[in-house]
Amino acid sequence: IRKNSNEICIDEDEKEFDLSFTGLCKTIYSDKTVKEEFHLEQGVINGEFKYFYENGKLKEKINYEKGEQTGEREEFFENGTLKYKVIIDKPNEILIHKWFYENGVQKKLESKKANTNKKFGESKEWYNNGQLKEQSNFVDNTTRTGKWLKFWKDGSKKLEADFKDGKVCFENYWNEKGEQTLINGTGLYVNEWNSF
Repeated sequence: IRKNSNEICIDEDEKEFDLSFTGLCKTIYSDKTVKEEFHLEQGVINGEFKYFYENGKLKEKINYEKGEQTGEREEFFENGTLKYKVIIDKPNEILIHKWFYENGVQKKLESKKANTNKKFGESKEWYNNGQLKEQSNFVDNTTRTGKWLKFWKDGSKKLEADFKDGKVCFENYWNEKGEQTLINGTGLYVNEWNSF
């Protein structure tokens, strides 16, 4: 961009943009509504970068610090409700990711180590009615540790399992009718992909 700024970085009057500019910048849609809004300091983005839908509602907000993304961001549905959010747990250097349904109910929670982007810690998923669907803990992207719980949409138990040394022990399972078909590791467990 800097090498070809006369082709890419032009202002609303089609004049070359000052690459050492400090202040608020905006890009616009063809109907003159704001598309993007961000603050530059000496030509470097600093603070919130905001991206808008054509209807004027906020679509995405990304935080920058001296030209670098901090990792914190928010995305919104076109109706204005929060769709996705990432916040930083600075003392532990962990990115906490949260997804939401369009009705505002939280959909998923996941933590990742900021420096490796690998899953770490508690992970949860919810149904669109707000009922907890699944809960577990991760040590990396594919390895769980400790208890793994699943629930049916009505809140009744579905699965209790335990991860030890990278291996899963299925303990208890209840089908949709509430019948327990796996008791203390003995019986039948059926999931969407295969059966044990």
